Amino acid sequence: MKTNPAVTQNIERQGWFASLCGLLPAEQIASNILQKLEKGKRFIVPGLMNKFNWIVMRAVPIPLQLNLGYRITSKEI
Repeated sequence: MKTNPAVTQNIERQGWFASLCGLLPAEQIASNILQKLEKGKRFIVPGLMNKFNWIVMRAVPIPLQLNLGYRITSKEI
C-alpha cells in the first residue's frame, strides 16, 4: 500500500507486476473498507489480487508460504 514516499518508490520500482496487483492509495482502500463495514461485513480483503492470493494461499502448505514470503521480502531489503 502506498502509505509514504519511500514505500511508494519501492512499489513503483517493482514495475508492471506491482501495478497489476492493483496497488491503490491508502485513502481509497480505507474508504472501501469503511463502506463494507457499514454494510456489516466482518471479513474484508481489499483488492482483487489480494482476494485471489488469499484463496490460493489457503491451499498452499505453510512451509511453502513461508519460503515464498521470505523470497519476496528479501528482495525488498
